[in-house]
Amino acid sequence: MSPNGIGNTEFCRAILAGRSGVKRITRFDPSELLVQIAGEIPDEFNELDWVDANQRKHVSRAVPLAIAASTEALRDAGIRTAGMPLEEQRKIGIVLGTGGGAQEFSEEQYRLYFEGKG
Repeated sequence: MSPNGIGNTEFCRAILAGRSGVKRITRFDPSELLVQIAGEIPDEFNELDWVDANQRKHVSRAVPLAIAASTEALRDAGIRTAGMPLEEQRKIGIVLGTGGGAQEFSEEQYRLYFEGKG
């Protein structure tokens, strides 16, 4: 899921075409902010394709985005979880990139957590 394309195919097409997803913020009024641009996931992403309408009220938009991105990653990797034992499913990990920091930062946070220091 990317500001310049929903799904791997659309993202790649946008990159190859040199199309950026950065534009003026639309999800809230940015007029009081010094910087008024961001890379927002477009409204064409349908959150209700990934979470039930009743559940959506209780989670941030990041949850359906994470579920969609994880599902696409598993599919692209050829991993089918249907019928897979729960213990096997628990061995699967997916790293999702967000605006929270660089990959090195995320990896360091995981290392600290798993060493009991986080």
